[in-house]
Amino acid sequence: MTANQEVQVPVRGSLNKVAFAQVLMGLSRARASGTLYLLRDTTKKVVFFEKGLPVFIRSNVQDECLGQRLANEGLITQEQCDQTLEAIRRTGKKQGELLVEMGILSKGNLQHGLLNQLLFKLTEVIGWNEGKYQFKTGTDASPVKIKITRPLSSLILAGVLEHLSEEAAKKLLEPQLEKYARETEVDADTEVRSVLTLDERRFIARVTGARTVAEILENASEVALERPAALLHGMISVGGLELFDEKDSEATPREVSPPEHHDRPDEFFKPDYEHSEAITEYEDTPLPGTVPSSGMEMSDEDEAMFAGVEDSKLAVLSDLSATDDEEIEEIEEIEEIEEDSSLELVDIENVEEIDLDVDEAQNEDDEMAGAIHFARGESAFAEGEWEAAVDAFEDAYETGVDVAELHAMLAFSRYRTAEDDPEMVEHVVELLKYAEDLDPKLDSIYAFQGVVQLFGRGDKDAAKACFNRAIELNPYSDLALEYIDQV
Repeated sequence: MTANQEVQVPVRGSLNKVAFAQVLMGLSRARASGTLYLLRDTTKKVVFFEKGLPVFIRSNVQDECLGQRLANEGLITQEQCDQTLEAIRRTGKKQGELLVEMGILSKGNLQHGLLNQLLFKLTEVIGWNEGKYQFKTGTDASPVKIKITRPLSSLILAGVLEHLSEEAAKKLLEPQLEKYARETEVDADTEVRSVLTLDERRFIARVTGARTVAEILENASEVALERPAALLHGMISVGGLELFDEKDSEATPREVSPPEHHDRPDEFFKPDYEHSEAITEYEDTPLPGTVPSSGMEMSDEDEAMFAGVEDSKLAVLSDLSATDDEEIEEIEEIEEIEEDSSLELVDIENVEEIDLDVDEAQNEDDEMAGAIHFARGESAFAEGEWEAAVDAFEDAYETGVDVAELHAMLAFSRYRTAEDDPEMVEHVVELLKYAEDLDPKLDSIYAFQGVVQLFGRGDKDAAKACFNRAIELNPYSDLALEYIDQV
């Protein structure tokens, strides 16, 4: 009986056809170095690999930021997390760096937090029921390198058991239902089994090659497991189970011994020393909510300057003298404005609905007027209102906006207004070439060029080159991804 050959994982595909756990193991076995791009709806992630191991992940999900993960684990408070987010906008520094500089987090706990953040971002993708992926060899270098100390196979298996639903696992197992499964006989697999419970290990020990995957699932009630399909899929993905075309009639189940001390009473594990709640002087991350000390000592001059400050009290409103009446009136006016329900905030996404006197704005600030026109054009462009988009972008250009993005969107909007006009097609090609000269790294230019080449000129080869260039610059280029299959 010969095991099936491993299926080579394609460098690009759909996650509802290729399991993410298998993608990770394929890259690990190939010891690949490069960048893995992941996309699901509006969620985007970029995973950097070195020699088959993920070393860093970027994500646009706010709940996956380092500070939020640390707050969820109780290492910092939510207030401290929010404070550092404001500091990031002001200073441009990384959140972890700021947390250490502010004395909120120790360097040791920072490394712990970075590793846990990496593993959460990575294994969370295992639970995606849909999405796209693309791997590029030897692309951008990772800005940070985080070392994973445990075998990747055990982390992937733990991720499958935590994030993958039973229904999704059954769907992923469908192509393998008629295969005979057997537990591998590899010493390194001991680390994989370490993430399993005793019941899960007993279940896997009964997978001997005598039954198909379908039969194993049908008789899963033999061992009380809530999610046998997820367990089978995880073990197959990481190599803990092998698949065969033929039945092994001589197979026998492997004996699984309970962990050492499994049968000892709870009293055996009680400590033989008295519990202490005293906080030691070990220098580490302060308790959540405490303010770290600055470590600075005041000089004699400083002490003289601040002498008596500790005896003073903050003034309350009732202690203010009559000379402060004007300030109180101003405060009351501000409060009245805040309480006035007739004053509403304007949603920037609905900027096209705002009735602005553009001529007056232009006289006061041409740059602001151009920004208003450009925002109006973007809104019309997104809604497919091409003539309105053309008018808005032309107004923006007349008020001084001269950037590649404007020329590209203006050209494509003009093309959409007269797609069957050969002269317009050639005019748009020239405009897009001008935009390309302004910014040769703007992916939308090439995506627009691809559409014009495909439908306006009927040149599939030129369109394919344009779409590939757009995806090379931005793997999440929706327009290029939409039409690439047609060429």
